Amino acid sequence: MKDFDVIKNIWQEQQEPELSQVEILKRMKRSRNRLANRLLLEVLLMSLSIAVLSYAWYMIPFRMWTTHLSLLIFMACCLFVLFAQLSAYRSIHNRDEMLSKPQEYILQLKKFQKERYQLNTQKYLVYTLLLGLGLLLFFVEIFFVSTIWLTLIGLGISVAWILICYFWLMKKYVRKEQGYLNEMIHHLERLSQQFTEE
Repeated sequence: MKDFDVIKNIWQEQQEPELSQVEILKRMKRSRNRLANRLLLEVLLMSLSIAVLSYAWYMIPFRMWTTHLSLLIFMACCLFVLFAQLSAYRSIHNRDEMLSKPQEYILQLKKFQKERYQLNTQKYLVYTLLLGLGLLLFFVEIFFVSTIWLTLIGLGISVAWILICYFWLMKKYVRKEQGYLNEMIHHLERLSQQFTEE
């Protein structure tokens, strides 16, 4: 047990290797660009989803009001995500004051990180519930034009996919995004410490 404590103390006493300011900035910018590119891809995919949904709504003659309400809910959810991701992309991509005001930029990043965590947890729950409601309303019309077994299978697959997205994929997404933001904050704090030590 004493050997473990000695190893633990040695491990804790080790400091991170000193990196040049240029290397720290490169790493920070790389993290920022990865996050910004990911957000931009999500904006493009959501735009494509909105276009496909609009086309289907226009071209398919749905008969029931529940279907139109469900499509309205789907469209509102898609627009919410589109504007949230676009806003996050602009916020993270258009920041060049990291050198001129590093402390202020660190505070902005921490605030951005909290807002993104809230969006990806609490607001995503509301988004998921609305999608579920939209699916239920959509499957009312499917029930009248299809067999009950096909309707139940479609509904089951849809619910299973929503549960997988909520309980597994979204948790993975949140961890990855928070990792990018933590890495950016860490690099900027190291850079700020090096400025104060000089």
